[in-house]
Amino acid sequence: MRDAQFRKPYDRIAGASASIGFSLRDAFRHVFGMLKRWVGYTHFLTRGLPHVGAEISLNVLAYNFKRLLHILGLEEMMKAMRLARA
Repeated sequence: MRDAQFRKPYDRIAGASASIGFSLRDAFRHVFGMLKRWVGYTHFLTRGLPHVGAEISLNVLAYNFKRLLHILGLEEMMKAMRLARA
């Protein structure tokens, strides 16, 4: 049952036209390309899937903090962090 739930979106994409599939793939490529450009490198600094996964996770966390800072501002972000800690 769980397997069917996870396969459903992929089946929908596979059944769609090729142009939709390419546009979805390009949308994901844009996010990772932008993230890599923001960090300032063109390749991963570590080797091996677990290490690369950790590296990209840290980069995504830093990017999300940067976005949050721009959306909320420093004072609101600090207040939210203090409330989350309590």
